[in-house]
Amino acid sequence: MTQAVEKQESILDRVQNLTPQQQEEVLNFIDFLQFKGQKHDVDQKKPRKWGDIKGKAPYSLVAEDAQIWLSRSR
Repeated sequence: MTQAVEKQESILDRVQNLTPQQQEEVLNFIDFLQFKGQKHDVDQKKPRKWGDIKGKAPYSLVAEDAQIWLSRSR
């Protein structure tokens, strides 16, 4: 017997001796391992530079106290 087959049989024997709830946990763990092993092609967004968003929002507090502006805008 090959080593892979022996491992499969060992895993199967052990899983069969578990409770149904434990078997479900084993399945969840296998799903986790398979998910972790896959390459995920998630687009890595480059961090934005502050210069890229400069001027996008109006600056309404020019020469005005923040609390006064907040009170006035309510």
